Amino acid sequence: MVALEKPGVGTSLVKQFAVVAMDAGDTVSGGFGEQAKFPSYPQLNTLLTHFDVSQDAEVKEFLLETLTAMASHGLRDHVGGGFFRYTTDPTWQTPHFEKMLYDNALLAQLYLRAASAFAEKGFATIAYQTLDFVVREMRHTGGGYVASLSAFDDQNVEGGYYLWRADELADALSAEHYAAINRYWSLDTSATFAAGYLPQMIPADAMPTAKAARQILAAKRNKHRRLPRDEKRITAWNALLLSAFVKAAKSGAIRFAKHAHALRQFLHNDSKLLARSVIGPSHIGDGELEDYAYRAQALWDYGRWRRSKADKAKARELASTAWQRFATARGWRSTASSALPFELLDVVVRDGPLPSPSATLIDLSLNAGDTSLAASAREVLYRQPDTLRDALFHYATHVDVLRRHDLRR
Repeated sequence: MVALEKPGVGTSLVKQFAVVAMDAGDTVSGGFGEQAKFPSYPQLNTLLTHFDVSQDAEVKEFLLETLTAMASHGLRDHVGGGFFRYTTDPTWQTPHFEKMLYDNALLAQLYLRAASAFAEKGFATIAYQTLDFVVREMRHTGGGYVASLSAFDDQNVEGGYYLWRADELADALSAEHYAAINRYWSLDTSATFAAGYLPQMIPADAMPTAKAARQILAAKRNKHRRLPRDEKRITAWNALLLSAFVKAAKSGAIRFAKHAHALRQFLHNDSKLLARSVIGPSHIGDGELEDYAYRAQALWDYGRWRRSKADKAKARELASTAWQRFATARGWRSTASSALPFELLDVVVRDGPLPSPSATLIDLSLNAGDTSLAASAREVLYRQPDTLRDALFHYATHVDVLRRHDLRR
């Protein structure tokens, strides 16, 4: 094991990470990968950190290309808002039509941060529209937000909720409206999908008629089509959404304040941690590392925003419990208990589609103003194995935390 603790280690690693990420990046279409394309939030977020401290022009160009491509092509629903899980092609054109709560919560945060970093108001608009979609389509009547929207409609057609045949468009729209969207959606060519055409982005400066056509389709879709939902309410994913609501409200979109308050209530009121999955009043499971880490971070974000001592205290309490349940001298558990005869521990928890929960917990613990939490965090922050340097791309959030710790030293 390599001891990395020395002045500026985070600064050094974030530079190395940027080199690795740019080598893996698609400089033509943006993003990472040569086949399917995922949003890759942890990596893009850490590249933003690198840009913040370096003003690297090449990284800026890559980030702008990637963020614009993700929002402009098939990864995003251009009628109802929100992002799909991934695209099956490298140019962001062909979505896998499932929508996940965590993707939309994280991407809203990413676009808000990019709007500030690049002075791009359009990115903030994308973030707000994404959260508007979540509120409208994913809110649960019992509080909180559901896990996902199915890729298959109620007729079991993949993408059927989002796709339109030419005759359906002609029936739904006036000749003027049809002509307006044809300019952008190429309805005179063959549909890409068997079930019809996928609406494309209409530029901000497009004629009002085209925008009106999109609104007509949104209303018709909501009235006549049905999309199954996964009704589970997952603590970790709801916590990511609370952080997104807080950041949106702080950025000036005050309409999200009421949603932040309601979701905070949902996450805060239980006497114990909300279960990993919550269906109605029933609690299932004891919660995983990411449930504790993201929930603690979200309540900390809320507490700082509202200057609420109670929320910050709850965040510290959750963080303390997480250290007790999931941190060991040999590494991290992902669950509090295991049925296996031996424990599979991670010295460093990798990023997946979501940021590393151990890195999230470490970062919060260094910020929370609690000497015990800070001591726990410092003890493991630099316990990075050789594989950290060998696989920096997969430890983006740890690199980000190390860089921020440099700034606090």
